[in-house]
Amino acid sequence: MSAPKEDKNLNFKEVGKRPTVTTYLEKPEFHTGDKVYWLNPEGNREGPYWIASVTSAGKFTLSLENGKAVNDGGEVKIDALEAA
Repeated sequence: MSAPKEDKNLNFKEVGKRPTVTTYLEKPEFHTGDKVYWLNPEGNREGPYWIASVTSAGKFTLSLENGKAVNDGGEVKIDALEAA
């Protein structure tokens, strides 16, 4: 059995006597024009799409390659995106 690998990007918090992972210290950053996949509210992965705009910290609008809005132009949280 090999020794566990340490991931310096994880933040641990002790709850009772058991540690739990609370968040990643470094979330991925996306910029206008980046290609991403979207995990929609039904839990399905869609895309690839492009970041059309950064509307606020951690929220984005998406578009197709031709510029047409995705999700009726609604905001998508960073937690629902992954790099393509």
